[in-house]
Amino acid sequence: MGDDTASIGDECEAFLAGQLVEHLVAHGREVPTWAWLNKLAHASVAELERIAMGTPAYGHDVEYAAWNQSMTVLADDLLGQVGGDLAALEAIQARFLVAFELAAIESGPSFPMTPSLLVSVERAVLRRHPSVGF
Repeated sequence: MGDDTASIGDECEAFLAGQLVEHLVAHGREVPTWAWLNKLAHASVAELERIAMGTPAYGHDVEYAAWNQSMTVLADDLLGQVGGDLAALEAIQARFLVAFELAAIESGPSFPMTPSLLVSVERAVLRRHPSVGF
């Protein structure tokens, strides 16, 4: 197994752990806009609590300040819906957030995500708004 295989494996592991942005940044790779959904779609209750308290989801880099603010708002929203109930969190992630993440991936690089749009769309997803289409 070469470095490419290890890299692909590491990236898959990061994706499933909700750590894709951190992985891409650490390896000097561009972060596609859909990748910002990864944290919410795969975060644990403890991770969401940490983010909701204002702990940066993506480090202290100024480039990510707006994304961190959006993640704080959305982590708080998500926790408000599930409390500390891991089963409820996993159900919302599996049924709605992962579906949204996959739809964004399928849209490719043209996916028009901004931090404020992420908040709006993610809130619609969390509230199962009919306009979302899931």
